[in-house]
Amino acid sequence: MRKILLCSATYKEHDPMYNMFRENIKPRFEKYCEHHGFELVILYENYAPLPEMLGWSRLFWIKNNKELQDGDIVAGIGADCCLINCKESMVFDYDFCVPIESTGMICMDFFIVRISDWSRKFLDEMCSLERIEKTKGTNEEVWKENGIIFQVLGLHIKEDENKIGERKGTPFTKEELKQHVKILPVKWNVTYDPEDVNWFLPISDRDRVYSIIASYYKPERYCSIDQTIIRHLSSSTILNDWAKRYLDHPLIF
Repeated sequence: MRKILLCSATYKEHDPMYNMFRENIKPRFEKYCEHHGFELVILYENYAPLPEMLGWSRLFWIKNNKELQDGDIVAGIGADCCLINCKESMVFDYDFCVPIESTGMICMDFFIVRISDWSRKFLDEMCSLERIEKTKGTNEEVWKENGIIFQVLGLHIKEDENKIGERKGTPFTKEELKQHVKILPVKWNVTYDPEDVNWFLPISDRDRVYSIIASYYKPERYCSIDQTIIRHLSSSTILNDWAKRYLDHPLIF
């Protein structure tokens, strides 16, 4: 069984994220892989069929990779995701895993695929150009692959994950989705921590995306930094000073 940690990092040299990824994020991935016996695969080009589909690059790479065999594990992770608590392996007895994050959204910046006949069908739905085309002009178009995952899981955006399979449009039954899909807890994709920012200070332009995320935060989804497996620092916030407390935090094994 192969175990792959798959990341898409198509930053150009003039992009501030170019060095950020190579100097801060990638070394953490390498240490995780060494500890848990994963291969690290970095995609430096887009594997999706359209330029605006960079978010799907990892999904299309998995879908079209003929070398992957049944039982292989591919964990897709964003280039702006900071690993912290590395005690747990990214191997589950499910064909597809995706976390719910601090705002209650299901977010595709981290996901795990176990190669099987069922997960191949799931990937076909996630990568369906027809399905993606139908989202144009809708709220789900803005969310890109994070909107499509709600369709395929049979959920409405920001709907309770326990209602999986109840929305029309998914080709899968509620029973098989619950059998094959695991919704991971917040620690697998922490997008907001109220300790990050002192909100009595002025918010910079770069912080505005983060302030929107904060408005959706659910206190019951709080996760301390030492419990956090993945801290998703988006490209719009990873360069802020407060993000250093994650980037500088020692890996926990």
